[in-house]
Amino acid sequence: MVESYLIPDWLPEPEGFASGAPFDPVSVAALADAVDPTADLDGDGTFDTVTWTSSSALVVATDLDADGSTDRLTAIADDGEFGVWEFHREPDGTPRWLRVDAGNLGPE
Repeated sequence: MVESYLIPDWLPEPEGFASGAPFDPVSVAALADAVDPTADLDGDGTFDTVTWTSSSALVVATDLDADGSTDRLTAIADDGEFGVWEFHREPDGTPRWLRVDAGNLGPE
């Protein structure tokens, strides 16, 4: 199932993962874009990725096209559940985050 998130005109206050709030790709991307990348995920010699952990998740935020903005988010919760979101623009120019993958890394 693909989940889609329209980007609001205002940026909501981000909530921590420990609160049980649903993952908000808009807020998480804004947090990632506010700091300098610390890893080179694609091996091209340019830092493009920010990672951080909270009390209940690991987040990987990557700028795939080197424009300075996060394009792909991966969140892995401490119970093994994960989700992957990618930033897209609709043909009419509307920005949208699409959930492109989800699952659980733990035993079934």
